[in-house]
Amino acid sequence: MARLPGCDPTRAADLLAPLAAARRAVIYQHFLDNIEPSEQVYHQGDPADWLRRTAELVMKAE
Repeated sequence: MARLPGCDPTRAADLLAPLAAARRAVIYQHFLDNIEPSEQVYHQGDPADWLRRTAELVMKAE
């Protein structure tokens, strides 16, 4: 980039992707912890899905 020689925004985004996915897992778990039990069935797998995505992104980055 012209303003910041040597920076690599694409690499930065790749490195942040697993953190973003892990954050989504935490957000979904917080959501689940605060909704009616009858509604939890629709979202129970969401945190695990985001943790799997986190693992995929970590493996991709290596």
